[in-house]
Amino acid sequence: MNGSEITITVLGSGSAVPAIDRQQSCIALRHQKGLILFDCGEGSQYALRKYRISTRKEVVIWISHLHSDHFLGLPGLLASFELLNREDPITIIGPQGLHQTVQNLVLANYIRTNYEIHVVELEAGQSFQGSGYRLETIKAHHEANALSVLWIEDNFPGKVDIAKLDDMGIKPGSHISELQEGKSVEVNGKIIHPEDIIGKERRGRIVFYSGDTAYNERLVNFIHTCDLLIHESTYPAGMEELAEERSHSTVSQVMELVKQINPAQVLLTHISPRIQDSKKEILQAKKSFDQVDFAYDGMELYLEYPYRD
Repeated sequence: MNGSEITITVLGSGSAVPAIDRQQSCIALRHQKGLILFDCGEGSQYALRKYRISTRKEVVIWISHLHSDHFLGLPGLLASFELLNREDPITIIGPQGLHQTVQNLVLANYIRTNYEIHVVELEAGQSFQGSGYRLETIKAHHEANALSVLWIEDNFPGKVDIAKLDDMGIKPGSHISELQEGKSVEVNGKIIHPEDIIGKERRGRIVFYSGDTAYNERLVNFIHTCDLLIHESTYPAGMEELAEERSHSTVSQVMELVKQINPAQVLLTHISPRIQDSKKEILQAKKSFDQVDFAYDGMELYLEYPYRD
């Protein structure tokens, strides 16, 4: 992983009763400043080690809602951090009721830590500013205070125009950091302003994570731009009635949203054993959107820095 690359690793792609080749929900996003886990189902600490995901930098854990298959990996993970002599704090973010849930898990499992555990509760519409990114939330159509979330990377400075540098007599590396910070500089008796050589600010990458949710048309206006849309697809097409009853989505319902949102990539997860023919389902989904795939445990995706030229 290079300095500007974002790596997505699927640690658990299964539903509450997962198939034998899937663990419960957990997806790791590694960025420049550290790691964020989207949900933390059973076996998450094992999957982190199996797929060699480092936890040495900042660790943030997003819990989408308070159904146990999305947070029961916390006790083992917190205990492991203590056994590994972690000193840096971790942050656990999620819906109302999360603080009490984490407290109960720590007490019930006799977990003692020398590091701090910061718990942040959010309501739909609230945000969290992390290191190099922010989280934006929206209410999901599910129980247990469920939230869906956008991970939005901080914007990048504008691109430096090398040709203009030469024209103005500015040596590469000289004064560039000051100009990128928005400061004007004097070169050969002439005042150079940032806008003279630096282009417009460039947006960071954006990842959406649905957590558990039924079809939610409000996402169309919530997700304006998206490099990767990670959405649950618990049931195969044709099981919409059961999906609505249990507040989940079918593959076809997700694809209906995708047509309207048009993200760069789509990853379908929270797969139940009811999807027995994944090849058939994904081929059908690709008829409406080619850049879609089913998640599987151990799968990796890379979101490269999108502005190379």
